Amino acid sequence: MSIIFHPATGFSVGDPDVSPFAPNDPVSDREIESALKPLILSASGWRKIFAEDGNEGSLSDAVSRPDRFLAACMAQAFAERLRRMPGKERGATIALGVDSRPT
Repeated sequence: MSIIFHPATGFSVGDPDVSPFAPNDPVSDREIESALKPLILSASGWRKIFAEDGNEGSLSDAVSRPDRFLAACMAQAFAERLRRMPGKERGATIALGVDSRPT
């Protein structure tokens, strides 16, 4: 498979052939702790500027390894929550929203 790109921004969304959990390129505990520091957890969800340069208005699609790892952990936690929800045999509807910021 090839890299998936966001249709509106052209930014790379991910590469299904590259795992952020790859054992040959581990993210250290210190890197994860540093990536977690600016993270905001509120009723509306997790928020953070994931642009590698830390600029909210960044037009770069560069995301650091620790932030890619963190985002993958968030996705894994959400997927696990969905799997454990009662009534999953009926199927589920997931609404996904984005805002106008590329970060």
